[in-house]
Amino acid sequence: MIRLSIIAIAITLAGCSTTDYDKYATTQQSIAASRAGAESARYNALAEIAKTGDETSRIAAVMAIALGQQNSTQQQQIAAPVPVGQTMLQWASVLVPAVTQMYGIQQNANVAINSSNNSRAVAESTNNTFAGMGNSIASTAASGSAANIAIAGAGVTALGNVAASGNASLVQLGQSGNAALTTVAVTGTNGMVELGKSGNAALTTVSVAGSTGLVNLGQAGITGVTSTGALIPGNVTTTTTTTPAPVVVTPVTPIVPVINQPVVVNPPVVVPPVVNPPVIVNPPVIVNPPPVAP
Repeated sequence: MIRLSIIAIAITLAGCSTTDYDKYATTQQSIAASRAGAESARYNALAEIAKTGDETSRIAAVMAIALGQQNSTQQQQIAAPVPVGQTMLQWASVLVPAVTQMYGIQQNANVAINSSNNSRAVAESTNNTFAGMGNSIASTAASGSAANIAIAGAGVTALGNVAASGNASLVQLGQSGNAALTTVAVTGTNGMVELGKSGNAALTTVSVAGSTGLVNLGQAGITGVTSTGALIPGNVTTTTTTTPAPVVVTPVTPIVPVINQPVVVNPPVVVPPVVNPPVIVNPPVIVNPPPVAP
């Protein structure tokens, strides 16, 4: 329907423009005829002056003819009528872009409003989802923190018990080791004392026996030499036997070793410090919804 209306308007405007152009052509023809008659009369008058006038008149007539030709070439023409269709086209070239732009702006505004509404719905859904996830994470974090605190407390208690038990065992082990070392040291010292005493007695006995043997050996030697000299004939010599002085044996003083009592060193009791782990509480995640465009 709109296309038919546009075609009808175009035909009507074309018909109106044809009538106006006919009038314009008739008017132009009348103007040209009138102008040609006036020019002919003027040229005839100037030619007559050029024929009958004096020299000055002739020059003036020739100059008038020349100026008349220039004026005739410079005469303005009446503007042709503008067709209604062209006028409408010009107005359309001004109005249609504005109308089209306004329509496009309105449609873009509608699209933007629709897109903003969709974005708001998506943002609200996303915020609700994240809010639920944040609440769930916060609950899980709280439960996990409580469980971690309980586990840490149990671990610290167990470590304290293990440390106390280990310290007691180390103390008992140190005391047992010190007692055993003391017993071994005393037994070894007593053995060394007995061994020194036995060695001193044996050395004394050996020294006495050796000294006695040496004395007996010296007396026997002297006696033998005397007897041997008396048996040789013609060799009678009066010999005075001198009994050697007895050998004095100095008794060996037994060496009494000095017993140094071992020093018992009790190991220090090491109690590791009990460190309570810090309680970590994760704050809940708060998701702020984006601003909704009006």
